[in-house]
Amino acid sequence: MKRLPYKYEEGPASMVVSRRGFLKVTGILAAFVAFGKAVIGYFYGKRHDYITSRQDGLYEDDKIHQREGLAASQENPTVKKYYEEFGEYPLSEKSHHLLHTHHYYERWQLAKAKGEVYHG
Repeated sequence: MKRLPYKYEEGPASMVVSRRGFLKVTGILAAFVAFGKAVIGYFYGKRHDYITSRQDGLYEDDKIHQREGLAASQENPTVKKYYEEFGEYPLSEKSHHLLHTHHYYERWQLAKAKGEVYHG
């Protein structure tokens, strides 16, 4: 057997953490895990309830619109009137420009509109 140039001695585990300390730490960790699971379960349940109620509302709206003959947007009298007066026909270039707007404001434009001086 080869002799090592140094002597290694491992300290007993009780020197690092006592049995009572180990139980305290594991008990606190278990409480955090259980509390976290309860909180996550609560929010997950609320989310599920919200999604379910939203689905029910959308299905109910669809039923109402189908009863009134407005199952598709092109059947809606207001939309029909829009296309007759402004938008020409669905997916037309003019309709696209009228219905899809893009707003980009620069800070200096907002400041000017408010009567302020922009120092940007």
